[in-house]
Amino acid sequence: MMMSRFVIALLFLFPLFAADNPAAGVWNCTSLGGGETRVWTLIVKDDAGKPSGLLQIDAAELPLTDIKIDGKKFTFTISINDAAYLITTTIDGDTIQGSFKGPEAAGTLKGTRQTVVGRWKCASKAGGEPVDWTLIVKENAGTLSGLVDLGYGELALSELKFDGKQFTFKFSINEKPYIANTTIDGDTIQGSFKGEEASGTLKGTRQKEAAAPKS
Repeated sequence: MMMSRFVIALLFLFPLFAADNPAAGVWNCTSLGGGETRVWTLIVKDDAGKPSGLLQIDAAELPLTDIKIDGKKFTFTISINDAAYLITTTIDGDTIQGSFKGPEAAGTLKGTRQTVVGRWKCASKAGGEPVDWTLIVKENAGTLSGLVDLGYGELALSELKFDGKQFTFKFSINEKPYIANTTIDGDTIQGSFKGEEASGTLKGTRQKEAAAPKS
């Protein structure tokens, strides 16, 4: 069973967890260098055990080269204006931090891996008034599961797939199948759903976890 799950995970563009690549996924990052803070996205793929990826900043996409993964250590090189920059990081679960250094700049960086897990307060519209509901997504041993809480009943989700940005899932209403195609951007979700009897749009935000009470 565990081996079959691993094989299936390799079929996704960005595995939720890659056994040999803890860096796989989409990372929302910030860097500080020369007194300037920059926001960018790091996308790391694991193609059958071979890591690859790119760094998206402003309108540019910079391929990653010389990728090396050693336990929690993750290093790679990017090229800016034909100059090489070395990025050295440490990954701890869904957080990343480290430094970068090149001929024209050096500094620090930190970020978090994009995840779909959590409680999402959503609203959908299919030609009438918006309908409020809660999307609950969980992960166990690399497998996603979840449900839609309508307030008066729950709908189980099936065939959940998340590639770092695109999140799709299926559910049934009155034994009629529906599919939802959404995009995750930080703590926001938006997309559409379609079924035999209705189709429409949806959007929502991830609810923050309540802070633990002080003892």
